[in-house]
Amino acid sequence: MADELEVLVTEAVELRFGARSFPEDVQIHPDLVQLILLDARKRLDRMEELLVTAIRVRGRARGAASARQNEVDDEWARAIDRSRKDARRTSGNDYSGAKERYAEADLAVLELRIKQRQAQAFADQAQVAYDVVRVCHRGLDTLRGDCVAYLRSLQFESSLER
Repeated sequence: MADELEVLVTEAVELRFGARSFPEDVQIHPDLVQLILLDARKRLDRMEELLVTAIRVRGRARGAASARQNEVDDEWARAIDRSRKDARRTSGNDYSGAKERYAEADLAVLELRIKQRQAQAFADQAQVAYDVVRVCHRGLDTLRGDCVAYLRSLQFESSLER
């Protein structure tokens, strides 16, 4: 799954930074701006697909990490309960304190905790992928907005000349 996230992020970055922009300090032909606008719109359509995918992956990853954390917490509580019950059955000479019971419970859930950390690491990667795609989407949308504003300003200037 991490490889899929990397592909998603790479495509988003290529879509964003592969888009042509226009220099704002130079008067350019409206046809060129229109071509840039159409290209940006096409790229935005694909970027929106990537954004939806990133949102869904992030949601599933967060859910999985949360479920793993719940498993760890539940199993840890059961391990503490077993340890507490076992402590009553031992003779008076074998006292185990809270730290020892906690250490036993930690060891009992070690495998689950490793899986939970892996799930959390993937959730973190999914969040980063979402953030990158969102920023790239915003950048393309800004480019699109700039093109529209430029074309509208030309239209306004044209209407003033009449």
